[in-house]
Amino acid sequence: MSKLFFDVFPDLKVPSETERLLKEVEVTKVSTNPQRNHLRVYLLSSRLIEKQQIFRLEQDIKKQLFPDQALSIKIIEKFHLSSQYNPKKLMMVYYDSVLEEFRHYSFLEYSILKRASMEFPEEEKLTLALEDSVVAREKSEEMVQILEKIICERCGLNVDIRLHYTESKEKKHKKKNLIVEAVVCHSVHHSIPLLFTLQCLQMLIAMTGWSGT
Repeated sequence: MSKLFFDVFPDLKVPSETERLLKEVEVTKVSTNPQRNHLRVYLLSSRLIEKQQIFRLEQDIKKQLFPDQALSIKIIEKFHLSSQYNPKKLMMVYYDSVLEEFRHYSFLEYSILKRASMEFPEEEKLTLALEDSVVAREKSEEMVQILEKIICERCGLNVDIRLHYTESKEKKHKKKNLIVEAVVCHSVHHSIPLLFTLQCLQMLIAMTGWSGT
């Protein structure tokens, strides 16, 4: 049987903003392992709670309620969101929390996701575009699984995630520099006027979509 958060943790002191959020949050389950050194607290909320607040809450529970015990605290939150939410709307308001969770889990995967882009061609379809690299391809499946757990299991939404790989900005920049050097060298060697050379470079940049940065 679920109970309100502050019925379970009546003596816990938290920041006022977090306190307002937690007043209507339910604790659906509290469990521990056989060694009693790991405590899991399951929450159900009708409103999104930022991941940074969840991490802070874990720390507050440990410091205030179990200060002298070798006990780790893990909060597993679930959200029962209104019908206004879909994956796109969720990412608009919850993306920073997703990044924070990846950073907490793996800085490498966090770095890959931070450089990625997300597009929603349909309401329940997400295209995740990663900068192509060996590491990104190795980590992509796990990253998709984490995103599915966040969007589907935690937030109760349906989503179909498709991967797409794009050329990295560094590679694009190197290619651009090579083309510029080749055009300039060709122009100098064949005594092509500078104005015509610049016009050629502008056409190449426009055709390839390079911005010059």
